Amino acid sequence: MSPRDGVDDGEAEALVLGAVAFVAGLVTSGVVVPAGLALLRAHQNPIQPITLGTGLRVVVGHAALTAAAAVLALGLAALVRRGVAAAGLSVALVVVPYGLATAGLAPWLLMVTPAAGFAITQSVPTFAHVDVGPSLLGGLLPAFAVGGFGGDVRICRLRARRGDRCARQGSAP
Repeated sequence: MSPRDGVDDGEAEALVLGAVAFVAGLVTSGVVVPAGLALLRAHQNPIQPITLGTGLRVVVGHAALTAAAAVLALGLAALVRRGVAAAGLSVALVVVPYGLATAGLAPWLLMVTPAAGFAITQSVPTFAHVDVGPSLLGGLLPAFAVGGFGGDVRICRLRARRGDRCARQGSAP
């Protein structure tokens, strides 16, 4: 699509990546969550019952988290213009804080990093890292994804004004 069509290449790429990541997350979590529960029940592990709505929220939440993390990584790749650095930053912003918080080392990280999005995947909100009071940071992960998306679009437009092409469009970084 050309910028005259109203959709920039960066915007289209982010939309496609987000949609593909959402579908991939939906398919994988839609298979893994029920299969995992069945496996746990087959081995007589005590499983607290959840409603259908909670199960659907967990599955769709995983898909949304996957899509938001993918768009965040795309935005970071546009900002730093290096794929390896963007992947490292994405892991540092999403996975590492979640690991530190669930280990009890720094639970406050879930309030200030995109790892807050993992809260939607909890079926029982009694854990310390989930059972925090409501705050203005409730929509933090979508805000990071939208920010990365906006940064990607802005950088592409600035490069287009200089006559450069975006790295995703085939030019070397």
